Amino acid sequence: MADLSLSSPLLPHRAFVALGANLGEPAAQVHAALAALDQLPGCRLAAASSLYRTAAITANPGEVQPDYINAVAELATDLPPQALLAALLALESAGGRTRHHSHPRWAPRTLDLDLLLYDGLAGLWPAVPASATAEAASADNGTDLAADLAAGALPTLLLPHPRLHLRAFVLTPLAEIAPDLALPGRGTVAAWLPAVRLQQIERLPA
Repeated sequence: MADLSLSSPLLPHRAFVALGANLGEPAAQVHAALAALDQLPGCRLAAASSLYRTAAITANPGEVQPDYINAVAELATDLPPQALLAALLALESAGGRTRHHSHPRWAPRTLDLDLLLYDGLAGLWPAVPASATAEAASADNGTDLAADLAAGALPTLLLPHPRLHLRAFVLTPLAEIAPDLALPGRGTVAAWLPAVRLQQIERLPA
């Protein structure tokens, strides 16, 4: 794979995306999502971590869900943050992810894509309007994605992701590919690894 981690005139921005799945064939779905990220217009996959297995975080005590398969990808892109978020939502939907108001936050899912970091940006961006995500809406497969976006029901984009430094399933694969990466206002990725050392995570063989 070409090393695109440094900015270039064509793809000047550096973004990191967390991938996860715990329904269907999670490992295959994460691999397929990595390939799809490399095919997004205005994006190229610069690096990808190994796959990791972690227990699902659930909304209710005693709730049992299948384990998650997780990874982190680095993208070189010319898309602005909101357009990249819209593209990730479209990939989720194409992968069978449904978003309904009735779904709990920690519901199991076929594919989850979170924009973790984008260059060194920090702050809030308004929810992506449905008019800017025609492709996502057309691939919606009957979910409430377009309506959620239009109503602003989905969270605004917050960069960096507010919990990335607290979750081993994000921090560990991120540290594999970018240990010296600076988290805006928080130091390096590697510096936060001790904070998640008690969280169980298993690196899967290649």
